[in-house]
Amino acid sequence: KMPVKDEELKTISQFTNLRKLNLSFTNITGSTLNELSKLKELRQLSLSGTAVKKENLLALSSLKHLSHLFIWNTAMNEADIDYLKTNMKEVAFEKGFKGDTGVLKLTTPILLNEEQIISSPITLKLKHYINGVSIRYTLDGTEPDSINSPEYNSNILLTKNVQLKARAFKKGWMSSDVLDNYFFSATFRADSAINILPSDEQYKGDGAKTLVDLEKGEVGNFISGKWLGYRKNKMESLLLFNHPVTIKSVTLNTLVDIGGYIMPPVSIEVWGGNEEKQLKLLSRINPLQPKALAPAYLKAFELSFTPVTMKYLKVIAVPVAKLPVWHPGKGDKGWVFADEIFVN
Repeated sequence: KMPVKDEELKTISQFTNLRKLNLSFTNITGSTLNELSKLKELRQLSLSGTAVKKENLLALSSLKHLSHLFIWNTAMNEADIDYLKTNMKEVAFEKGFKGDTGVLKLTTPILLNEEQIISSPITLKLKHYINGVSIRYTLDGTEPDSINSPEYNSNILLTKNVQLKARAFKKGWMSSDVLDNYFFSATFRADSAINILPSDEQYKGDGAKTLVDLEKGEVGNFISGKWLGYRKNKMESLLLFNHPVTIKSVTLNTLVDIGGYIMPPVSIEVWGGNEEKQLKLLSRINPLQPKALAPAYLKAFELSFTPVTMKYLKVIAVPVAKLPVWHPGKGDKGWVFADEIFVN
């Protein structure tokens, strides 16, 4: 799927010790495939999903070490392949599965959007490389199905916090796994932030700036410096705005890695007001806790309330005091990991 064209095979042919080359689903037509005959050490060549023809492949018959050619989803028919087998007897041609009884599973849809934080409306960009696939999606975190879920098109605008889930469907195929991704709206960005209580020393990121820098942390990399970790203390952070803003929701993005003792907070509170010492409780939730071990994942908690104009916003998240009895670390204190507070 790289943007390789015919003229660029001349450059590739200069890597004379190359043993494996994957040109599948590129834009080559095969007209310059003879350039690859210079790759005397080539063992495997993938040309699936390209426009190559049998005449192009015959130019590679001089490659003594070539043992595998991958040519599924090309325009070549069985007669073409039989002809190639006769003239390139040492090569195994991988032409894909064509049985009548087996059912193959579709690959997951591909998300092309690089941005995950929405400061202005963006168009959702999804793609699948198999023709005729229907991509069904939801924006509320529910599982998409082939009947009730809307079908993806290129006119879908994202304007607020959403949890995208998308799945590929095609008659005669097993549906794909689910693509799962958060998009976060960020109407207001705090001018500064303070950690009233410090995070643990080994997971301190860039201090309170970590919560308002609009840079997302990643699953499986909680030592990246983009996460704040709290275990000894609860998370208690204050966001300051130079000018009053009218706010109706706050979203805290967290990491949950159950095996790593990183759990959802026991409680999350949002306080606000125009005087730092006179803040009012705006919303409070008690997130559901996991009941079994599971792979690490991101979890966003949105707290909504009646719109309030304020200059000071405080967010409090309390770690689990004792891990549950089913947990390998039962009785130990849990962690809360946060990377961003989104204000809308």
